[in-house]
Amino acid sequence: KRVLRFDTQPIYCMCVRRDGALFVGAGSSIIYCDSETGKTVRSYTSRYGAVKSVFADGERVFAATGFVAQQFHITTGVKERMFGGHRSVLSAVQAHDKTLYTTGDDVVLTWDTEPL
Repeated sequence: KRVLRFDTQPIYCMCVRRDGALFVGAGSSIIYCDSETGKTVRSYTSRYGAVKSVFADGERVFAATGFVAQQFHITTGVKERMFGGHRSVLSAVQAHDKTLYTTGDDVVLTWDTEPL
């Protein structure tokens, strides 16, 4: 077994993509790293609070931050979209095909993730 340590604390969440890529939600950052070495490939910064949930697929990484979810392009690091509408802090984010699911205290919202 290995121990992967990160300079950014605290770590709130993580996601392992099917290909083994590791995404860690640490403070207000998402760290994309090599799951074998722990070496950072890229990091993404949220301006809307701590990253409480993270989900990655193909070329997108989604983060639940404060009252909004954010979508970043994995390769470029560009924030592509924001999804807002909750009245409470988000606790989970998950995507399937072209739909994003977010939840706060009492509701689950769904979002179309197709490009505008």
